[in-house]
Amino acid sequence: MNTRNIIGLVLVTAALVSCRGTTPGSTNGDQDFTLTAQPSELGIGASHVGTTSIRITRPGNATGAVKLTFEGAVAGTGADHISGAFGPQTGGTSVLTVTVGAHVSAGTYPVTVRGTNGALTKTTGMQVKVEKWLLVDADRSANNAAPQDNSKPLSTLDTTMRAALVGKAFDVFVVKAGRIATDVPAINGPNADTLSKYSGVVWYTGNQWDQPPTRDDVNAMTSYLAGTDHKLIVQSAAFVQNLDGTGNVFQETDQNTDKNTAQKAFLRDQFGIAGYTFQYRRDGPSVQPVDGTVTQGMGALQLTNPASTAAFKRREDADGHPLLTVEVNQNVRGAVALEKTGLGNKGSSAAVYLGFSPDEVGTGDSAGLLSRLLRE
Repeated sequence: MNTRNIIGLVLVTAALVSCRGTTPGSTNGDQDFTLTAQPSELGIGASHVGTTSIRITRPGNATGAVKLTFEGAVAGTGADHISGAFGPQTGGTSVLTVTVGAHVSAGTYPVTVRGTNGALTKTTGMQVKVEKWLLVDADRSANNAAPQDNSKPLSTLDTTMRAALVGKAFDVFVVKAGRIATDVPAINGPNADTLSKYSGVVWYTGNQWDQPPTRDDVNAMTSYLAGTDHKLIVQSAAFVQNLDGTGNVFQETDQNTDKNTAQKAFLRDQFGIAGYTFQYRRDGPSVQPVDGTVTQGMGALQLTNPASTAAFKRREDADGHPLLTVEVNQNVRGAVALEKTGLGNKGSSAAVYLGFSPDEVGTGDSAGLLSRLLRE
């Protein structure tokens, strides 16, 4: 064979090898890939399930299969863990189903999705925010007389408040009925350690006046709001009615602080309240939503006759605003529901105060109001 033929044979052989190297599925294909989670943050209640999409992006000459795993300090199976299961990879996407165990405490947990293809490994991070609410039932109805006796009937308000939390993971703490002057600490609500296990707390006293939250309760709620990503909703006209000097004019929270010191500081510092007033209304007052807030568009609420309302004058504070208003005196309106954000660690906690009982709404969407406050 002459030199020209040998050179030609070598060139043809090289070309054939090169063509085979680009054939899909050959060992010379590209194993590379990238992972993204959409969304990368999930809010899931304990004992609940959430999903996200894991996008696997690959080059045109991809080779090999990408195996996905779910990892993290809390990852695993059982009531104390968060588990992840991947669906089939269809069109470059796998649906990740995340299940939160019943005993996982409220909080934000970082997890990792790891992809492996041969020797190549890539990861993408996610956060699972475990949500769990505590409903503090303190309305002095039949079930509060014997908190451990589940046979006691619930009040209309008890039923309404529990219904507002349907679809969320929540526990109930029933406060024992008693006298504020003689029965503390037996009538205290949950302590700070108990509250800290929950992402949200709803504490309601209904339309009764005799048993507001105790000073120990105030301290527990204050400690709770100092934490991270906590939300507190307090419904209590009784709390304000039991302060000194209530009437048809606003009483200042920074005056006469030798009386009810902790309670006034609680209103001032946690809710941004400068003044308060309690009124026993026999005129069926109209409560108005506030534009630009979560109550916008819900329509007015007409309270029953009679109705007990606590109304407030707010401090000038960029981190809070009124949610509902009511007429206090002629041409004077007060906030009968308000919220304050920017509290606690990293400014991530928030507090809402509702100054009337939802079961005193005669006309209007009280269930819708509670739903809006829970997501505010």
